[in-house]
Amino acid sequence: LRPENDITYDLENNSIDPTFVTFKVQLGAFDLEIPTATLDSFLELGGISSDKNKDGLTRYFSLSVDTYESAEMLMNQALDLGIEEAFIVGDFNGTTITVGEALSMRGEVAPVTASQD
Repeated sequence: LRPENDITYDLENNSIDPTFVTFKVQLGAFDLEIPTATLDSFLELGGISSDKNKDGLTRYFSLSVDTYESAEMLMNQALDLGIEEAFIVGDFNGTTITVGEALSMRGEVAPVTASQD
């Protein structure tokens, strides 16, 4: 059981509070300096945050949004700017999680995407 003072946990419904689950786009991960052209694309997209992990890589993310659909729009903007490594991730109270985990925590089902054949 979660402690009563854990704000991310909904005691009444015995579940995680979905308002603490958001989506963002991981734009890239670098162990050295970001190439200038890539940095320019990040700046054009705007709202960028970074997180240096234990593995020594610095990961760059878009701003957080409330819906998967909004994250898809951000990812498409990033791809249009030439940020080819962009993909959607979840965020739970400041911790990066997979999209599947985020959707599950929100009680949502992963959208079906068309085949790229």
